[in-house]
Amino acid sequence: ATIVPSRYETFSLSALESLVHGVPVIYSNLPDLKWIPMISGLSFDPNQPAQLAKLLLDFTRRRQNSLGSRAKIKQSVSHLAWSKLLPRYRTYRTQLGANKD
Repeated sequence: ATIVPSRYETFSLSALESLVHGVPVIYSNLPDLKWIPMISGLSFDPNQPAQLAKLLLDFTRRRQNSLGSRAKIKQSVSHLAWSKLLPRYRTYRTQLGANKD
């Protein structure tokens, strides 16, 4: 699992990369990290270190039983994979260049 313990994270690329490869994410329950699908990760209060410790113990004992399989995790964020985003980004850049006057 990848752990994102931030108190101020706005968007975690390490979480995204992990999810795209089917690796579950344990993350702070911040509003800006709510994009992480529930099937793909577990959240905790970043101001409660004991909660994170318990979550890690439970996770290692259960071996992610409450989460989806690697294939389900990958599928839950497949729309965010670089292979899907890059063509959209290139189109957007081309449109911006065409609109220059």
